[in-house]
Amino acid sequence: MDDSHRARLAEGPICMVEECSCGVMHLTIGPVTLRLQSEAVESMWVTLGEAISRHAARERERGLHLHLGASEAPRSDDRLS
Repeated sequence: MDDSHRARLAEGPICMVEECSCGVMHLTIGPVTLRLQSEAVESMWVTLGEAISRHAARERERGLHLHLGASEAPRSDDRLS
């Protein structure tokens, strides 16, 4: 029998994070649970933060273009590399 246990670290409306006594993090999103090392969770956090920041900047830029009456569509080379 497995004697490990999980401690809930955080829970929101769409996901939950638990830490196993073995050190593995359990990220549950709906019916899917990912078992990840803490370093992987930290890397995902940084990557998601960068994506949110870039998305917000693009939304601000689009809003500025709309405000100024610019009708130029985003160019294909504006994508993330």
